[in-house]
Amino acid sequence: MKNINIISSLFKKRSGLRIVMTLLIRDEADIIRDNIEFHLNHGVDFIVAMDNHSVDGTTDILREYEKAGKLQYIYEPSDDYLQDVWVTNLARQAFSRHQADWVINGDADEFFISQNGTLKDVLKTISPAIGMITVKRHDMVPMARPEAESPPVEMIYRKQFSNEWVLGNPIVDKIIHRGTPDIQIARGGHAVASKFIKQQVPCSDIITFHYPIRSVEQFTKKVRNVGSGRRKNNLTGSRYDYWYSSLLDESLGDVYLSYQLDDQQIKDKISSGDIIEDRRLAVILARLHTGNASKIKHS
Repeated sequence: MKNINIISSLFKKRSGLRIVMTLLIRDEADIIRDNIEFHLNHGVDFIVAMDNHSVDGTTDILREYEKAGKLQYIYEPSDDYLQDVWVTNLARQAFSRHQADWVINGDADEFFISQNGTLKDVLKTISPAIGMITVKRHDMVPMARPEAESPPVEMIYRKQFSNEWVLGNPIVDKIIHRGTPDIQIARGGHAVASKFIKQQVPCSDIITFHYPIRSVEQFTKKVRNVGSGRRKNNLTGSRYDYWYSSLLDESLGDVYLSYQLDDQQIKDKISSGDIIEDRRLAVILARLHTGNASKIKHS
């Protein structure tokens, strides 16, 4: 009971629920605007974003939202890939500077979708005794596509059961946690620790659509950025280590093609139940693109 009272006191800072998302981003210009627009229109109040030395136009997009007062921009020039350290700092700022009741630590290729209203509608129903929730991720499959629209609009097929691309293990759930001053985020954002958080529960009302492989250009850039950072820090055991080796021996293009589905493969995998057509996010983003939702208003 004492822990519950401490948590309740800590989290009830004011009336109303405030959700802050953190994003660690590097060269994600093809998807980052969709990510920000979707979440700001789906219950997120503010975003704390770290730009890890982007060179593809990502910076300009983030600065636009910073100017509009919707995002805190932080620049990180190093290529040390200290993901856990950086995201821990972002999550603590979400609480201490931006008064987050709930914090979502996301990546540019992850979209957190409430299946019942908005994210706020779901999170406001969680008992104060619960300090974090786990949500399932679903990988969206790379496919031959026209690339006339952004990836989440055109990529409408997700895996029925999502396993790691190389290792084959089921992909790990994401965690949404209460804002606390001492939060510690593990690498990948799949585990957190805080003396204020004692209980966690699964939450089926929120799922994550994950777009890790979107085009050969994006895939190559991502593997180069992440793989080189991991190798510099002697990290092993990730799909990126395998992919980076393929990049160095000039076979990464063949690896990408082995993942990309053509029309016949999509039909076959739908018939077998391996993949499912899911247009929910695509429809929402298409509406945002046509201006049926709120636009950015610059101050």
